[in-house]
Amino acid sequence: MMNAANDSRMVNDQSLFRESVIHRPAILTLDIQARLATINAACRELRKLGLRIVDQDVAPNDEGRPVVNLGPILPDQADQLVSMAGGSTRNSATQWHSASVFAVRAVWTIPQ
Repeated sequence: MMNAANDSRMVNDQSLFRESVIHRPAILTLDIQARLATINAACRELRKLGLRIVDQDVAPNDEGRPVVNLGPILPDQADQLVSMAGGSTRNSATQWHSASVFAVRAVWTIPQ
């Protein structure tokens, strides 16, 4: 149960608000803001198609378009993405597919 003494300690404890030595605050540059807007819009559209978003990368290491990982999807969903994108690529070693849709790179696998 909370009492006044505990309450005042929580309010006065500024350690929650100190900058972490390991994780410095990120700066939202105009480029990152634009990438966030792009990836958010793309994820909304992909969800409207019934796809689940597994992961997102706003600023991938290759400095390319933002990446949306859809994980495993059904073959008919993959066909829909490929037709929207006008084609896709597949890495035969990893079985990952990718296509550019809604200004992002969507990546997925198709379960066997």
